[in-house]
Amino acid sequence: MPLALATVSLVVLVLVLVIALLAVKVTHRSSAGGPPPTTLAPASVVLQATTVPSSVLDAIGAPGPPVVTPPVRLAHSQLLRNGNRPLIVYVGAEFCPFCAAQRWALVVALGRFGTFSDLGLATSSTQLVFPGVDSFTFRGASYHSRYVTFQAVETYGSDTTTGTASSPVFEPLESLAGQDRALLDRLDVPPLAPVPATLPFVDIGGRYVTVGAEFSPGLLAGRSTSTIAADLAQPTSHLARAVDGTANELTAAICTSTGQQPAAVCSAPAVTAAQARIG
Repeated sequence: MPLALATVSLVVLVLVLVIALLAVKVTHRSSAGGPPPTTLAPASVVLQATTVPSSVLDAIGAPGPPVVTPPVRLAHSQLLRNGNRPLIVYVGAEFCPFCAAQRWALVVALGRFGTFSDLGLATSSTQLVFPGVDSFTFRGASYHSRYVTFQAVETYGSDTTTGTASSPVFEPLESLAGQDRALLDRLDVPPLAPVPATLPFVDIGGRYVTVGAEFSPGLLAGRSTSTIAADLAQPTSHLARAVDGTANELTAAICTSTGQQPAAVCSAPAVTAAQARIG
């Protein structure tokens, strides 16, 4: 009996050691190299950004230039689809303040067509113009909609790997491939872009393109995600006029691709006004 107990104790001890070694190995792998984990956005912030009241959006309307630069309609274009739904492609980077600005408007607009899961938080680089703009990140997030498919690529993070303060090199995150690379190579070039591969790049169903932010990231400077999200519901706010106005322009472009569905969104006064503007 004592021998049996000793044998069992030895087996248990070996198993404990093996599990401990495996745990160390897994922990080491998860922390060595690769991008840092995404911090999830608070549910309250996501809710405020994706459910801006329609009365506020309609009051803001489609401000147009110089407040908002609307999407560009592509001539002789075919509808870009994923299965039976129009495809919206976003390419950006977490270090980029213009991407940070555009993500706010995209989240507001896409919130009218579906729901996000695991939407993260990101802050643009403090080494660039408009430093430290708080925003969302699409890295690790998913989007569910009956009307559109949303495909996002965050190419770089906001942490530097090498380089200098005046010329930083940022950590790579997600790679471009296939259709995303082809779209960028074909459309993210002059005259649609000031220089090739300008970020952010958004293709809406192959019908409209936006290159760069549609409004100035300076409107978000020095504000936390919670204060930005709260301000979106204030129709007299300059920030809301820019973010929500851009969202109305994006919504109008999306509705063109969905055949004006859902009707409750696509027939809203602000959306029809934006459609008249962008053609």
